Amino acid sequence: RSNLHSGREAGPDVRLEPSSTPSAIEERSFAIIEAEVAEPRPFSGKAWLVARRLVHSAGDLSLLGDLHLPEAAVEAGLAALRRGAPVFTDTEMARAGMPLRRLDPLGVTVSCLLSRPGLAEEAARRGVTRARAGMEALGDALGGAIVAVGNAPTALLALLDLLDAGASPPA
Repeated sequence: RSNLHSGREAGPDVRLEPSSTPSAIEERSFAIIEAEVAEPRPFSGKAWLVARRLVHSAGDLSLLGDLHLPEAAVEAGLAALRRGAPVFTDTEMARAGMPLRRLDPLGVTVSCLLSRPGLAEEAARRGVTRARAGMEALGDALGGAIVAVGNAPTALLALLDLLDAGASPPA
């Protein structure tokens, strides 16, 4: 029984069991996903690694049926990460879920569009959502970037509108 349960402050010798470290938990989670998703899997190669990561992050095997992960898109995303492309997302939750320990060494920055100063006022003035205003404010930064839409459909709709209007596409 640890000191944490007794109400006393834990001493410096308190350590996680090796099976409780983040890497061990992640490894076990991936093994469970591998066991639960029978061969042939809906994706292979790098696309499977992306799909497996998404299932792990969401804790939901059913999302596999909703994914579309062409190998070319996966390769484009990897190339963008390798060149340090910025990541833009529409929610703080999605931003917080980006593993900076993996992105920092690549020079990748992660920004939430909703955190842009003055965005709320701009959106109110224009009568649009903050997600739409944030996406539209990207301008030239959109080209070659990575865009992760968390839960704002207006961010996705704005992105599609920008692409229809000839904006440079994200990675």
